[in-house]
Amino acid sequence: MRLLSRDDLKPILPLLRMACWVVGLGFTATVLGYALLYDAADVAQGTIIYSVPMVFLFFVWVWARLDDEGAYHIELILIDLVVLLLTGMRMLGYLYHSGHVLFLAYTFATTKSKTYRAFALPMIAVTAYYKFVEWGDVVTPALGLILAYLLIWYRKRKSDQLQLLNRVNA
Repeated sequence: MRLLSRDDLKPILPLLRMACWVVGLGFTATVLGYALLYDAADVAQGTIIYSVPMVFLFFVWVWARLDDEGAYHIELILIDLVVLLLTGMRMLGYLYHSGHVLFLAYTFATTKSKTYRAFALPMIAVTAYYKFVEWGDVVTPALGLILAYLLIWYRKRKSDQLQLLNRVNA
């Protein structure tokens, strides 16, 4: 079932795109300012390199999803929301997977936008560096990757079913 169509949003799509960039920059600046003002220097450095870019990247991903006609199906939106929920649960300290790896792997694999992918690639490298080199962590990235793979597979399956259904109904 299609929640909306991209055509329904056509009149406000430029505004939504711009809002993604403006709000993304605003939230990113806020998190950066908080880290600089309130975190100890060593914590701030890690936050600035490892966490702050993810805030901005989230809004770039939403911006990219606005142009993905297939992303307007409720089934696909729900899968995206599960990814965000699992990522957020990890941010809050629940579960034992890497939220960074889950979000980055899933969004990189399911987002066609070259702009998004160009922003995501350096963050994938930073995440890999921190996980493997700085923290010697292989467990949480592996679990994040497994979750991402399962959700990518499920989204692809749902997307293929929706495309087939659209062709049959056309």
